[in-house]
Order: sequence, then structure tokens, then C-alpha cells
Amino acid sequence: MTELANKKLEYQGLFTDLEISVVKNLINEIRRQWTCLEKEDFDDLLQSCLVKWWTAKDKYNEKSDASLSTFMAVVIRNHLLNVKDNLLSDKRIIAEKSVSLDQPPDGDDELPALIERIPAPDLLAAIELKLNIKISISALSERQQVVCRLLGEEGLSMAAASRSLKISELTLYREIKRIRAVFEKQNLRDI
Repeated sequence: MTELANKKLEYQGLFTDLEISVVKNLINEIRRQWTCLEKEDFDDLLQSCLVKWWTAKDKYNEKSDASLSTFMAVVIRNHLLNVKDNLLSDKRIIAEKSVSLDQPPDGDDELPALIERIPAPDLLAAIELKLNIKISISALSERQQVVCRLLGEEGLSMAAASRSLKISELTLYREIKRIRAVFEKQNLRDI
């Protein structure tokens, strides 16, 4: 049985073909307008919209001037715009976080600063290492800096980091490759 046939069976009896069609068309329309939604899985958006519609359709007033399909379109459009706003808000929050090498991570004074975690045979080597790390980190994009924080400080797995950043694991691997290239320019391959 094809995947499309499976989807129809999942929604059988809960939603009409018209309802599913309206939701799919609205998702496609809104995704073309907002690139952050293009990166979201279509089936996840479909399910989210159908759940929203399921909870909202009892609120339709037959005495209103709007038809049921118009009411549905408004509900789904508003839901998708809320999803878009949340995605954009999450990206701003991640982009605004920075990591200082001189401060303990997450403001926990019990933990040593990042620079103190890096072994150095003497003070001069530590200062040079710190400078090279700062130069390398400043050369990274905001997203690359977040990748370093998620994988390094927070110790997330590749899958968890890609979900947190809302990017594919392949994109994450490409970012890591770019990060390595920046660090290698400063002879920091091991960092």
C-alpha cells in the first residue's frame, strides 16, 4: 500500500477530502511565502493543521456570514502564521546567545571557564591558544557558533542538535566541515 493510501486511511472518518485538500493548499500557499516553513516537514504541518482544525471546527457559527470553508481557511492560515512566528522567534533566541571563553558556561560559577578546560603547557601558549580560538570563533557565522555550543558545551548528539537548529543532519555536517576549516586555518584542528 502506498504512503498516500496510508495517509488517507489515517484520516478516514475524521476529515473530509475537502478539508484535507483545503489544508494542503493553504500549507503550500503559506510555505511559498515564508521560507522558514519550507524547511518544515509537510506531513508534520498537515497533522498540526488538522489537529488545530479538529479543535476549532466546533466553534463555527452557522449564523455567521462566513461559510464553513472560509472559517476553516482562517483558522488554518492563523495557525500556520503562528507556527511561522514561533520558528522565527526561536531563531532569534538562538542567534542572540553567545559563548564567552572567560566565563563559566550557563552562568554556573561552579564550572571552569572554557579557556581553563583547554590544556596548555605554559601561560604564553595558553594566551596564544586563547587568541587563536577567539579569532576562529569570530570568523564563524552565528549559526556555526551555536553549533559549537550545542555540540561542545551542551554535548548534544548530531540528531538532537539538528532538531534544535531545525536543520537536517546533512546541513549540520556541512556546517561542521566549514567550522573545521576555520579552526584549521589557526592550526586548531584538535579543538
